[in-house]
Amino acid sequence: VELNQEDISLLKKALHRGPSRAEGASNKFRVHELKQFSGRLDTKELENLWDMESYFQAIRVPEEEKVSITNMYLVGDAKLWWRTRVQDVASSGRPRIKTW
Repeated sequence: VELNQEDISLLKKALHRGPSRAEGASNKFRVHELKQFSGRLDTKELENLWDMESYFQAIRVPEEEKVSITNMYLVGDAKLWWRTRVQDVASSGRPRIKTW
């Protein structure tokens, strides 16, 4: 997985913030790890997107950081599509995609 400075900065913030727990929650609570997303159109990939949103809620990821974090889990065709999309946005002067 390729990381840029923005990705590294977000990871450092998340590590510094640490896992969040609901008041009174057990110390044994562990947030499920995210899986890579390849863009295949099947139920497992769609389930992965749902899990990603649940993950963001569980660890309280701010809305403006979700796109950058999600980018780190893209692989194969999904990663290629995203890179092309980012380049198209940059070259056209359109606003950057900022929210999940």
